[in-house]
Amino acid sequence: MTTRDLLARTGTHWALHTSRSQVLSAVAAGSNVVGAWLAEEPHCADGRIPSPSEGSLPPPRGSIIGA
Repeated sequence: MTTRDLLARTGTHWALHTSRSQVLSAVAAGSNVVGAWLAEEPHCADGRIPSPSEGSLPPPRGSIIGA
């Protein structure tokens, strides 16, 4: 199962989405996994979740927040 599919399966269960995102970002730290994901899907909001050391990123263009 891909990261994208795992996060998509959480639906609107935001606590589970947050928990999974935190675990996945910790595992991906120090790798190019997220960079590769964003290269394939540059407008994917889940792929733009920053690590704590990066701070917050602006919302993707076209998202509800970044529209």
